Amino acid sequence: MNKIKNIIQDNAELGELKREIINGSADEIVDQTLAKMKELAIRDSSHPMIKKIADDIRCCCEYKMAKKAFNIIVSLIKYVPDPKDEEYVRAPIHCLKEQQGDCDDMSTLFASIMKALNIPVMFKAIAWRRHEFTHVYCLFYCTKIQKWIVADPVIKVFGKEKAGIIREKLLEV
Repeated sequence: MNKIKNIIQDNAELGELKREIINGSADEIVDQTLAKMKELAIRDSSHPMIKKIADDIRCCCEYKMAKKAFNIIVSLIKYVPDPKDEEYVRAPIHCLKEQQGDCDDMSTLFASIMKALNIPVMFKAIAWRRHEFTHVYCLFYCTKIQKWIVADPVIKVFGKEKAGIIREKLLEV
């Protein structure tokens, strides 16, 4: 983990480090948030910090690489919710530099690392317990078992999905 921390420290000043504010109706916010997450994940997948992290965890198996990326995020990023009635999307490099973020920030970071590793990834926004979308996480594709696998750093259990999903939206990155 010290090597990853050094990569972050050495590259944190490179690139655009900011939060993006999203506005609109509840469903518009979800669509805009997912689109912004995709944009930032793709953009930062070629950032030197993300590429170095990807190179550090690169191995022969998508599952192992995704689990290593997941463990980095769970170990380094503290869950901090957005302010009440505001939706922010932090760039992956910003999330790493600040070592904090909410579910969309952590998912965007995970997706950027997967993109840097050429592993298919998508976002899954869910509504659970009530009708409004309240959570997002990633699914990555493992070619060995030909299956999409859940990666939700907020619940901190690799491969586990929340129960009681009422509705969902998927967006491939």
